Amino acid sequence: MKWIVFIMIFLKMSYGNGQTLSSDTICFRTEEAKFLLSSTEKYYICDSLIKVYEKKSESLLEVVQVQGDQLQLGESVINVQRNEIEKLNKQKKLLTFGLGTSIAGLLVFIFL
Repeated sequence: MKWIVFIMIFLKMSYGNGQTLSSDTICFRTEEAKFLLSSTEKYYICDSLIKVYEKKSESLLEVVQVQGDQLQLGESVINVQRNEIEKLNKQKKLLTFGLGTSIAGLLVFIFL
């Protein structure tokens, strides 16, 4: 005859006032009890791993958000520099045109 293991399970039933407490007894064979015990250990290990991975994913999300902010800042700096370069190029063209016109006017004035 197989051994029977008695496991006491205390279930706390909470209704509106939370006053009900019941205890039930469930019978298992030895093999079933060993299986349940090993399954419970595996559950706790998996639960711990899940918590670790959740924390790791949260920290990775924070890193991604910081890098996104850095990219936006870099893009805005690049846009400001691009606008300054375009402004300086326009000034250079105007100065070149003005200088060329002045030299041409001076040469015409000298030779006439």
